[in-house]
Amino acid sequence: MQYRPLSIMLLATLFTTNNSFAQLCDENQKPSTPTDRFAKNNGVVIDSKTGLMWKQCTEGRRYNAKTEQCDDDANVYTWQGLLEYTQQLNQGKTGDSRNYNDWRVPNIKELESIVEYSCMSPAINLDIFSNTSRVSFWSSSTVFFSPYKAWAVQFNSGTVAINHKTEFNTRAYGRLVRDWK
Repeated sequence: MQYRPLSIMLLATLFTTNNSFAQLCDENQKPSTPTDRFAKNNGVVIDSKTGLMWKQCTEGRRYNAKTEQCDDDANVYTWQGLLEYTQQLNQGKTGDSRNYNDWRVPNIKELESIVEYSCMSPAINLDIFSNTSRVSFWSSSTVFFSPYKAWAVQFNSGTVAINHKTEFNTRAYGRLVRDWK
């Protein structure tokens, strides 16, 4: 896990309280997720470094082939709700599966692999993952010392957090992944 200095986390908090602020990137820092590492193809993104295929859009958003962007509003889920939604998607009962039936919620290491540490608000490569929310995204990883909690990534600053997965009011976004190689 990569940790951020307190000053950067405080700046991220300040800049995410108002959604009108633009993404902030440190041009002097080498990108952790350079654009040339990814290949976009009709709503999916292939990561040549990890061998993973990601859905380009946060769940709930729809890929627009004309603009190559993600439209609509993203959905928020409980942890269990995202797992159930993913199962339904793979069975063809909901949403756009992009012709695959093996999507899954990424584990925490996989989700961390798309954090752009040279940027914040959000800490992700927006050329690849457009319209990504600045808040929490679920991983499938349960916290080993607390089975009622799961790891998540806060994309406002790229930090890893722990969310309660069993509380109804704990909701986060989801981005699905599958093995490509």
